[in-house]
Amino acid sequence: MMNAEEMNRIVWNLINCLHGIIFSPDKLSSSAVRLLFLKYAVDNSVGATDLDSMEYCAKAQKVFAKRDTESGLETIIPVLQNIDLAYNLSSIISNNDTVEQYAAELFGMDRLRQKKNTTDLSFKRVMEMLASIDLEEESKESHDLGRLLVDALIAMTASAMEGNKMAASSSTSIGLAKLAKAILNVKRNDTYCDFACGKGLSTIEITGATLPQVTNIDIVQESASISAMLLIMYGYEHFSVKCEDSLREKQQGISGNKIFVDPPIGIRLQKAGEEKSTDSILLACDRIIHDYLSSDGIAVVTTPSGPLFRQGTAIGIKNEMVSLGLLYAVIALPPMWSGTTIGTNLLVLRKTPSRNTLFVDASDLGGVSVEKKRARGSSILTEKRIQEIAEVIHNPHDIPGFAKVVPSTEISAKEYNLVPANYVIKQIEEDTTTLAEIDEQLTDLYRQLNL
Repeated sequence: MMNAEEMNRIVWNLINCLHGIIFSPDKLSSSAVRLLFLKYAVDNSVGATDLDSMEYCAKAQKVFAKRDTESGLETIIPVLQNIDLAYNLSSIISNNDTVEQYAAELFGMDRLRQKKNTTDLSFKRVMEMLASIDLEEESKESHDLGRLLVDALIAMTASAMEGNKMAASSSTSIGLAKLAKAILNVKRNDTYCDFACGKGLSTIEITGATLPQVTNIDIVQESASISAMLLIMYGYEHFSVKCEDSLREKQQGISGNKIFVDPPIGIRLQKAGEEKSTDSILLACDRIIHDYLSSDGIAVVTTPSGPLFRQGTAIGIKNEMVSLGLLYAVIALPPMWSGTTIGTNLLVLRKTPSRNTLFVDASDLGGVSVEKKRARGSSILTEKRIQEIAEVIHNPHDIPGFAKVVPSTEISAKEYNLVPANYVIKQIEEDTTTLAEIDEQLTDLYRQLNL
């Protein structure tokens, strides 16, 4: 079986082939996922449950073997449809948009204009590259090869996002996902949900090899389809992927005991019965608590700092969360979204009531700026800092300058301002230098200047 190095080489070889066709880094990474997923699905007969579906996979293998860029599209469409049918995905993978993307990326076709690019050799190079690899699993149950493939694709996608400073809505920071993983501690028998899943990178980072029951929902069709492809290759069996606006409109029959949501910055929501929209992140929290979070559940929601101190209509939701004991913790972090210096915060919500809320101020980086950390490729959140935050979340207690357990009465007295810096007082080191020491330093400096 291939190792991680070989799989990384395959991914980057495909990227090199695609450079002649696709120029946007975000679209480039999505194309790589789609094309490698198709080859993986064909090689392993994914979704083939009867003789007819097996025959479509066999025809698709011939398309790759013969480098058939002329008539291959109509062969792969039934393969995609059978995958959707087998996983009950309601055309997430075989929708018209995805088919059009396959037509353009693999066969150089524009079906809307009944046009085919017959001059560009890039399409043939892509087909030849895919035909030259074998992505068949040695054991259908292990998904070892699929996981190596997903890991390589995720690393490539994260690199494209960070290196090109893609918008914050494109992908959740790996550091944020790792922190959410440490807080949620997802187990095999849990039900995990993400209502703004994007391409599903954070879902795999948070749940990993535990393979719980997963529900991924995103409003963008392409993101939802990429999410489904990654889950299938990784070996998830019990999952659902939907393209819906689940934060605006309640989705029936969906609930989870472990929830992570990284809503897009600038999301706009409006409370039923009100003409003006209140704070959208807080409305998303309200939706999660009342419609999706199970009675023993815990949710982690990202937010910029604005909703934490904003007054007006936001007060009502914050009052409810605090007075009912649903706001378990608020964590201030350094800016974690690519392409912005907006401060990042996590709201930890629980259905089990608590009289207190834990505030954690982890916004500092030990005197190193976010820009410098990113410039030298350092993680904004180190493994040590993630562990420190997770430990105090699971065992709430006061830590001077870092964490403080605050009763609801004190939060109410501060008009529900949820900014951690209002409660966690940073320790300032006092300068204990004496006048005699300063005089000695100045004298020594004077001597050096006169040498």
